[in-house]
Amino acid sequence: MGNDPSKWAWGVIHSAEFRHPLTSRSRFLEALFHVGPVPLNGSGDTIDLAGWYPSHPFAVVDGVSLRQIADMTDPPQVYGMSPMGVSAHFFSPHYKDHTSAWLHGSSFRDPIQMADIHKSGFSPVLFKARGSGALSKK
Repeated sequence: MGNDPSKWAWGVIHSAEFRHPLTSRSRFLEALFHVGPVPLNGSGDTIDLAGWYPSHPFAVVDGVSLRQIADMTDPPQVYGMSPMGVSAHFFSPHYKDHTSAWLHGSSFRDPIQMADIHKSGFSPVLFKARGSGALSKK
């Protein structure tokens, strides 16, 4: 980082990379899936967790994958943020669209009431168990 400590910045050496398992096989796939490096604050001992190991100096290998705030008033509200986005499909406009907001500590309101889900334009997905629905400890 140079000889002038006033120009040093933690994020220059302390960064995270989000690698998809397929990126190790192809530079083309790496260009599509890979996100980073992105500069991070924090360390392994801070609220803004971003830990590293001596074997990989300053490269973030531990961190927060989901930030969530739940307001349990009536009606309840949930705010959340993930480091990448809400889609794992790289052709989706929501693949890695949250990265910048995540870096700045922002969050988005998650619609959890059915009326809010319908207003948001999202389509709810409901998973139901087959059979009687009763669970057994046998």
